[in-house]
Amino acid sequence: MRACLLSVLFAAPALAQDAANDAPTTGVDVSHTVSEIKEHVTEWTRWTDRVVQVSPMKCGTPEAICLIYGLVVENRTDRMLTCSGAIRSPQPNPHGIEDATESEVLVASGRREAIVAWAAPDRRGMTFESSCIPTEMSPPEPPPPPRDARKCRFETKRAPDVDSYYPVDARFEKREGAVSLWFTVPDPTSSPTDIEIDRGSDYPDLDRAALRALGTATMTTNCAGGRYRTTIRFAIKH
Repeated sequence: MRACLLSVLFAAPALAQDAANDAPTTGVDVSHTVSEIKEHVTEWTRWTDRVVQVSPMKCGTPEAICLIYGLVVENRTDRMLTCSGAIRSPQPNPHGIEDATESEVLVASGRREAIVAWAAPDRRGMTFESSCIPTEMSPPEPPPPPRDARKCRFETKRAPDVDSYYPVDARFEKREGAVSLWFTVPDPTSSPTDIEIDRGSDYPDLDRAALRALGTATMTTNCAGGRYRTTIRFAIKH
């Protein structure tokens, strides 16, 4: 129903100019404005809003002949706006007409758009409101709650088979060493990723083998995405 009402408003012809001191714009016909034009100016943007009236239709319970009203926002800036708005009526009312709201409608620079459509037998007691912000300033997703690194732990569910990665030459030459590694556990149960050497063994082949070996382990953690440190040791078994 709401989409049909908006399509009626969008189908109205554009005006070349609202008044002598208005800049030409395109979009919804505002020739049947039934409210005062409100201008809104904030630190970031500027827009106007008004309510317009178009052709009648049946609405409400019990059914009545209603007029379609649209809340029209005009973008007076040089960038895209994200707008929301509402048209409200006294509640309750004889025909059960509900308030109309719409949010996150994009309004291009220099254009006017109907962001809310509403049908009612008359406009007595009707109020309206709108708000707009630059699209690039839309509120971001809230950040995750802060994580106390001191409470983050990991467990090794499947240890790497270090012996199978022991370089043959190092084993033959009886070279041993320990490699300290940083790594990330990206999910509650997963293999380590982003593995880096914290402190090497002084043997490049053992360092490379440690990187490969740790990548085959399976870890669990209470802090997915946490960064941890462990040590891989290469030792000759006697």
